[in-house]
Amino acid sequence: MSFTPFSGGKRVCLGKTFAEITVRFTLPLIFHHLELEFVNSVEQSAHKDKYFIGGTEEYKLPMKVSTKNKVKM
Repeated sequence: MSFTPFSGGKRVCLGKTFAEITVRFTLPLIFHHLELEFVNSVEQSAHKDKYFIGGTEEYKLPMKVSTKNKVKM
């Protein structure tokens, strides 16, 4: 069985198109303003803020997040 978050057929989710458009606009903005860099275990202990990508404990990948472009107001 595969994961189908919006189902399909006659009763497809009404918010499907809105959710897909939101992701298409949001992710590029995040990647434009943030720099994501994977770090090894030695560098990880030097950073107090730890961010991870992954699900279970054995598959977590530590990463450093920093800003690239400052937003001017």
